[in-house]
Amino acid sequence: MTGNAGDIATIADAFTRTAARYDAFAEDHPHLTRLRQKVYAAVEQAVPTGAWVLELNAGTGTDAVELARRGYRVHATDIAPGMLARIRDKVATGGLAERVSVQECSFLSLDDVEAGPFDAVFSDLGGLNCAGDLAPVARGIDRLLAPGGVVVAVVMPPICLWELALVFTGQFRLAVRRLSAGRWPISRAAGSPCTTSPPATSSPPSGPPITCSASRACRS
Repeated sequence: MTGNAGDIATIADAFTRTAARYDAFAEDHPHLTRLRQKVYAAVEQAVPTGAWVLELNAGTGTDAVELARRGYRVHATDIAPGMLARIRDKVATGGLAERVSVQECSFLSLDDVEAGPFDAVFSDLGGLNCAGDLAPVARGIDRLLAPGGVVVAVVMPPICLWELALVFTGQFRLAVRRLSAGRWPISRAAGSPCTTSPPATSSPPSGPPITCSASRACRS
């Protein structure tokens, strides 16, 4: 994804149309539930309860609502109006309006965030993999984080066993979509030490870019 307004609008429309499917897929999905519990454990290890968290690519709000229930305040952002509508419904149903705020905003346009500074920035389930260049995201995060703030991000690795298994269903392109060259865009600003939680699947390749395990907690 680039910062081009047309690209963002197209992607936002696509995610809006699939918002209901996202919730349906996640409902009672044992593997996804297990992964999310690992992510929440990483958040709780890196971010003190009661902290104010900026969530990027918040999707339908599953994580925002869960983090609010665990004692955090969350400003949930996403580019898709359909996703944001589902967040607002969950917040209203759960009586969490005092803990969760919602804003339509791309992580490529963090200057538009209407709040802050935040104690932490959070991105789950590979949303940042959609960015071809994370430099503008890093600059925006720098501006929005309070001193000593933490970034917890889940980035998808190039090896995903359950996707590779789709070869046997004839979905070859989907099965190998993460293996093409140039699909590893994540980089880290110098001077931001990171601690890594236990890997969710397999270890990513070594090298200068930030690769992925279950999540990373990065202190600025």
